Amino acid sequence: MAQLSSLAPVLSVRDVLTSLDIYARLGFRAKPYQRAEIVEGRGPAQVLYGFLFRDGLQIHLCQVADIDPHNNLSEIYLYVDDAPALHEQWSAAGAPGEFIEPAETEYGLCEGAYVDPDGNSIQVRLVATRLPEAGPDVSVAQGDSAALSADRSRGLAVEARRCQ
Repeated sequence: MAQLSSLAPVLSVRDVLTSLDIYARLGFRAKPYQRAEIVEGRGPAQVLYGFLFRDGLQIHLCQVADIDPHNNLSEIYLYVDDAPALHEQWSAAGAPGEFIEPAETEYGLCEGAYVDPDGNSIQVRLVATRLPEAGPDVSVAQGDSAALSADRSRGLAVEARRCQ
C-alpha cells in the first residue's frame, strides 16, 4: 500500500501578497507562486497562490476575492512543543489578527489560537507525547466529535488556567 508522506492545507485569503506578509511576520518563510505568463494589456499576471514554510510544515494560500472573514470555517491544528512560547512570539510580531492565549482545556490540552484577518483559524495545541496512530478501526466517539467541533477559535471553550 502507498504511504502518505506529507500534507499541505490550503487557506482561502482575500489577497495573497498581504497574507504572505502577515505569515512572514509570524516566522513562516513566505513565497508567492510566480506565474511566468503575461496577461495581454495588463502586464504580469496577478499573484493568486502562495506557499508558507516553517519547521518542515507547509501551508498554501489561494486568493478568493469574496471570502467573508466572519463566516470562514477554515481551521488548521498545529501541534507544538511549547504553545505559550509560540503565542508570545506570534503576538509580539506585529501581525494583524486575533491572538488567543493558550490555556488548559477541559479535555486536557494546552490550546491557543491565531485568527488571521481573513478568518482562517490556526489552533495551536501543546502535545507532550506523540499522538497515537489511527488504525483502520479507529473512530471518533460521538461525544469527542461534539467537543472537537465546539472549540472553534471564536468560541474557544477553555478553563481560565494558563498552560505550564
